[in-house]
Amino acid sequence: MAAKKGHEKVGGRKAGTPNRTTKEARELFNVIMSGQVSNIEPALNKVYAENPSKYLDAISKLLQYFIPKQTDVTTDGEKIAIKLPDIIIK
Repeated sequence: MAAKKGHEKVGGRKAGTPNRTTKEARELFNVIMSGQVSNIEPALNKVYAENPSKYLDAISKLLQYFIPKQTDVTTDGEKIAIKLPDIIIK
């Protein structure tokens, strides 16, 4: 039987708490990857030497795990008009 809309949550995990399987999988992944750190730079150097385009593709895919994507936290999605100063180049 489905709960009625707006009912108070009873039991279960608190919001934002990852389940145990996800937590264990992430921990295992971290252990595996920490053992690969010494192999990553030589592998990227080899890709760069063979195909700079593939190197850039690999780097761009890796960066998302180290540099978070920017999100709009101030405008609620509304456009902001930005007036740039007039610059005169002589």
